[in-house]
Amino acid sequence: MDFTATRLWNESMELALGDPEGGKARTRLREAFLSFRENVRLLTAEIHRDLPDFTVHDITHLDALWEMAALVAGPEIRLTPPEAFILGGAILLHDAGMAMAAYPGGRAELQRTQRWQDTVAMLLRTRLERLPLTEEILRAPEDITTEVLREMLRASHAEHASRLPLIEWTSPSGTRYHLIEDVGLRKTFGELIGRIAQSHHWPVSRLGSEFSEVVGAPSWCPGSWLVDPLKIACLLRIADASHLDERRAPGFLRTLRRPRVHSDAHWAFQERLLKPRREAERLVYSSSRFPLEEAPAWWLCFDALRMVDRELHAVDSLLADLGRPRLAVHGVAGVEDPLRLVRLIPTEGWLPVDTRVKVSDIPSLLKRLGGEQLYGENPGVPLRELIQNAADAVCARRVLEGRSTNWGDVIIREGQDEQGPWLEVEDTGLGMSQEVLTGPLLDFGTSYWTSPLAREECPGLMAKGFRPTGKYGIGFFSVFMWGDRVRVVTRRAEDAQKDTRVLEFHAGLGSRPLLRPAREEERLREGGTRVRVWFDAPFKVPKWLCSVLNEEKLQKLSFSDALAVLYPCPDVNVYTEDSAGRHERVLAASDWIDMEGTALLDRLRLQPVLTNLPWTENEHEDVRQARGRNLRLLHGPAGEVLGRATITFMWKYGPGYSPGVIVNGGFRIDKLESIAGVLVGSPQSAARESALPRVEPKELARWATEQGKLWQRESLPTESLNEVAQVVRNCGGEVMGLPIAFTDTGWLTPEDIARREWGPEVVLVQPSDVGLEISDGEFARQYLLVMDRQYSQLHANILVVEQLGRSLLHPNWLGTLPPWPGTNEDKLHGIIPKGTLARAAVEALARAWGVETEHVVVAHKADADSDLIIGQSEAHRGTLKAFGWLIVRKPS
Repeated sequence: MDFTATRLWNESMELALGDPEGGKARTRLREAFLSFRENVRLLTAEIHRDLPDFTVHDITHLDALWEMAALVAGPEIRLTPPEAFILGGAILLHDAGMAMAAYPGGRAELQRTQRWQDTVAMLLRTRLERLPLTEEILRAPEDITTEVLREMLRASHAEHASRLPLIEWTSPSGTRYHLIEDVGLRKTFGELIGRIAQSHHWPVSRLGSEFSEVVGAPSWCPGSWLVDPLKIACLLRIADASHLDERRAPGFLRTLRRPRVHSDAHWAFQERLLKPRREAERLVYSSSRFPLEEAPAWWLCFDALRMVDRELHAVDSLLADLGRPRLAVHGVAGVEDPLRLVRLIPTEGWLPVDTRVKVSDIPSLLKRLGGEQLYGENPGVPLRELIQNAADAVCARRVLEGRSTNWGDVIIREGQDEQGPWLEVEDTGLGMSQEVLTGPLLDFGTSYWTSPLAREECPGLMAKGFRPTGKYGIGFFSVFMWGDRVRVVTRRAEDAQKDTRVLEFHAGLGSRPLLRPAREEERLREGGTRVRVWFDAPFKVPKWLCSVLNEEKLQKLSFSDALAVLYPCPDVNVYTEDSAGRHERVLAASDWIDMEGTALLDRLRLQPVLTNLPWTENEHEDVRQARGRNLRLLHGPAGEVLGRATITFMWKYGPGYSPGVIVNGGFRIDKLESIAGVLVGSPQSAARESALPRVEPKELARWATEQGKLWQRESLPTESLNEVAQVVRNCGGEVMGLPIAFTDTGWLTPEDIARREWGPEVVLVQPSDVGLEISDGEFARQYLLVMDRQYSQLHANILVVEQLGRSLLHPNWLGTLPPWPGTNEDKLHGIIPKGTLARAAVEALARAWGVETEHVVVAHKADADSDLIIGQSEAHRGTLKAFGWLIVRKPS
């Protein structure tokens, strides 16, 4: 139908007999609109170039909205000529922002926005699994920028529609163009048309407050030509939502464009839909039959019609509540049940029975998945999650406002009132808007930081390198492990104190939370958030700390000590405050980066908190001091600190319990082996009970090489330096100057092996595969005998060298080691892993022989019928034998 044939157009824009006062004004509005429409026709014709997967959004869709508006309005709703001009203008512009041509500056204009930078940063972070560098964001690959462009046009089109009536385009010759060519109408109605066009993406509830007042007529129009923006916004919203039929998805056009899978279902269902009709205050849709292969499209149609139904109900409720004339349509027929809708939207060869997984007791499920079923019986998890959420908010505000890296506080309070004992965590972070309080915070599994709302509220945050610890959107729900009564007090940093809001849970997840303005005594002086939880059971620090550290011999800890154990690498300043109001800083922001080395190791090993533990007595003081001074920083590509660590060893000195930990957001998550200090990691599950270090291989190798040089300066036994070499090699570092293999002449470095004359065949023996056979037939394995020339005399062609990669991570609950750092995945001839000293020895042999390493011949020999005699032990009057070995040959 031609839009000029619709009732709404004819009654408002066509000349009426006996209307001398309004004839001239009506003509001006009509002609200005037709010119306006022609300009937008050219603009919207460009949408398919930038969004080829989208259904039709050109002028045919826009013209059809006049018909849809007339259908849902019914005969009782009428428009004055200015209202028709504004409605028509909003219809023209509501989707026009989806064309890149709608931006006079083109792609460059979009690329200058913070939203573009944030979206690129998020996509690159997903691909690279790390923070992208600034130059990587600026020079992102074409496939990334194409995806960002589509996302930007889609996500920003409504907001950009508000600007389109006033935007100017300039041709190369200097000619200036506007979509609304009539200057007077552009000035009078342009801003309102833009706001109404944008409003189709607002929540319905916002329409009433934004468009509450009726606007008077322009001076050149009859005084009775009033403008009701709310009526126009509701008509636009419903007309756009309900326009679902074959005009938007012609079959031949679908064939030509070949939309991607996720979009093709939209084309498929709309291609089958016929024009809706109005019956008994409902829209009735009908269609041709959906075959079995188009079942997903049928269900998408079902969901789309339910969306239209919700929109109609919401708009009808709004108009009724405000006492405004209601539309003639209040819902969509058949959407209450798939089996009712199938009578109107038929299928062929299948029946649409809704077999989706249903959750009847959502509060119970949330409490389980967000509590002990996820985290186990660890009552310390809520405190960890509360502090982490607070730290994320502080760090985000720090980044946005350009504050120093040690700015921002988290305060933890304990107290008791008539409701019982409670614990409270307060921060000086961003604070939460009402949209966050009622949206992502309560949406289980939705992280605010990765949501479009975060990009809208915090433009530039992701592009500036902010990396939130929280990413699963479930941490807040862990607080209900402590108790059912929870209070959240918050205000955005830029809001006034009076804008502080309170969200209260009185009976856990089984009741609806209450949102209210804060009372005067509850208002926050600074922006931020305060979460208080009342305990259902007494809170005992040692109990949950034992579960965190998995140690049984812990003495009773103070609350401050417990925090240091739980949060050894804080991102923020942490204070405690007792019931008497005593305020104490227990942790300083980022202090672990530059604090004295032994102090950091003491914190990690729980000293001086723990006493009388066996391992704390075994460490030699000189080795303890050496470990402290050899701690070195590890960095990410963007310069962020990803660790501070040193290599550790056990030979002769014992373990000394110099622990290594993996932290996430500053919290202790997992353990390290052979490395003392801290590595920042990424959790491997939502429960965050295990993690893998984030440091990249190149940086890890650099650090390991430096560690090898540092430890060579210390007065260590050769055997300890060999342990260092094992870790250095497994981290991808260079082992120059470090002893890597034991021979007939003692310990050799790679340089020693490369300089020595070797025969064409050398035998590599794993130390643990060596045994001593005494002359009377008694047989025993003796590891240390092999590594000391006082007791062992090896044959000249024998290299005793570690063939297994040094363990760096703590075994998981299955007893297996996670695949990190991955240096052992590359195996020479499928036998010798790259991250082993055996591989370093083969590389040195290749240099001695003057050949490439890959040309060296390696043969595995193990579990042979007879053991290999590799030397003698005169001190024990026995023979040294190998149970398994590798033969390395010089290529012929």
